[in-house]
Amino acid sequence: MKLCVRLAFIFFNLAIGFVAAFTFNQAEAQTMNYTVQIKTVESKAELIAVPEAGHHFNLDAPNRARVGESTLSPVRKSEREFAYAVPEKRESPLRLDLYVCDDANTFCKQQTAAVQISSDHKVTLRPWGQVADATSPGQVSTKVVEKHGFLQNALTEALARAKTQKKKVLIDFAAIWCPACLKLEHEVLETKDFAAVTKDYVKVRIDADWEGSGAIKSKYHVLDMPTLLVVNAEGEELARLHGFQPKQTVLAEFRALNKRKLLPISELRAKADKGDRAARDQMGRLAYDSLNFDEAVRYLQATTAEKERLLIAEIHLLGSNQPAEAGKLEEKLKQAVETYPLSVDTPSRYLRLAELYKAQNKPEEMKKAARQAIISSDREIKNKTNPLSIDAARDDVELLKGDFWAYKARAQALLGEDASASWEKAIDLTRKSITPKDRGRRLILVRYLKRAGRDGEIDSVLGELQQAYPNEYTYYYKRAALFQERSEWTKAEDLGKRAVEHAYGANLIDSALLLSKILQAQKKEAEASRVASDALSKVQAPEDTSSHLAKQIEALRAFSRAFQRE
Repeated sequence: MKLCVRLAFIFFNLAIGFVAAFTFNQAEAQTMNYTVQIKTVESKAELIAVPEAGHHFNLDAPNRARVGESTLSPVRKSEREFAYAVPEKRESPLRLDLYVCDDANTFCKQQTAAVQISSDHKVTLRPWGQVADATSPGQVSTKVVEKHGFLQNALTEALARAKTQKKKVLIDFAAIWCPACLKLEHEVLETKDFAAVTKDYVKVRIDADWEGSGAIKSKYHVLDMPTLLVVNAEGEELARLHGFQPKQTVLAEFRALNKRKLLPISELRAKADKGDRAARDQMGRLAYDSLNFDEAVRYLQATTAEKERLLIAEIHLLGSNQPAEAGKLEEKLKQAVETYPLSVDTPSRYLRLAELYKAQNKPEEMKKAARQAIISSDREIKNKTNPLSIDAARDDVELLKGDFWAYKARAQALLGEDASASWEKAIDLTRKSITPKDRGRRLILVRYLKRAGRDGEIDSVLGELQQAYPNEYTYYYKRAALFQERSEWTKAEDLGKRAVEHAYGANLIDSALLLSKILQAQKKEAEASRVASDALSKVQAPEDTSSHLAKQIEALRAFSRAFQRE
């Protein structure tokens, strides 16, 4: 996500670049960046999902919880937790679809988990791992739209052009609710420098909320965003860049990529499995970059050049198996901070250790780790030669230093200390880095304001975004949800209707669900029913019933059925 796949992509000095990606089973590829536990709150058992250190839930994404055909509504939700009442019937596993972003905002990733709850409230968490086998990327609309040199949701057209023009295809997977995607689009992909270095590619952007995106994401196993993919004219994947990277880093990677002969992943894997050392090393890096940490560990164990990357991959795997692997995870995290004490990942690793100790009820160990998180954060804040500054514009460096202030604030909160000054610094640095019509950084600012408890300022920031982007649903939706929380129904209803007006595909279903709930709260059941029915009539349900859109449609249908019965 950052810069992170979890811990590793939070910093740019790894800057690992575009590398060939490969096909793998989602059950193997997906690791959980959150844990679940059951707690008793006011005599009621609640299932609580909490993101690991360095990560947060994206409240703008289509998060869902289901048992069988029933959709559960959260009793609480924030960037730091999703809480649900423990269902009475537990024969089937509870399915959690939560979107996790790293705190550096270089990726947002859907993570689908199966949560099995025993009669004595013991919890087992594992990746759901069910992905439809999409044999070809579909096209829902035949109208070809181009923006900033990118075809919009037209992969079939892009592949056809690539074959005729003898070019490769560059695919940008993004979403308008994803801060890292917006940063990448505004600061990199729309620039003249990027257009020049990619002049020999046919470029296409796939909107994650578009109805036809599910089959394409499944085909290429895109698990988080932003993701840039390079494929040949036959649609075979050749290279992948994961998460946000600053412009100069992206340009350098494409210049290097343009000079190399790229092999389809099937050929590279065959060479690696036959013992070719260079191919094996490359496959280890590719597996790591594509979040396939099982395979990353298998290939990286055979090389001596990627020890830190191997250690991080092992941490990812252990983190997905909590609490069963808590002891081994603690050991690997301690090894990481001791072996690489000056890494820019050290603050997040200490913070993760502190949160692990808190969950294990080890207060002294928690305090020591939290203090080290503060010390290492201070070091990076003061470090004028921070590797994050390489290739980055000055304002971006200030933004990144704000992330370390945020780590410090969270560690201070664990210690029971006043974190307001640290949050103020994180907020101030983010504000200073914002440029006109900058969406991504303003959304980061909203997140910091929320964590700092400064909800009163959030609507002003969202209002600025709404004014700058009046035809996007996102900011109407966020403001509607904000006023819904405050029970200011007139404002919530007006903004909800505007969100529905500008929404499409998956986000139309999400906006309609929000507006229906707002209307229901005002006893306007008939109008709520019309909103739901209208949205459902405009969006075609995909064949893949495990896709986000299919689950969103079913959630709206279930909600509609529920209030129609009342």
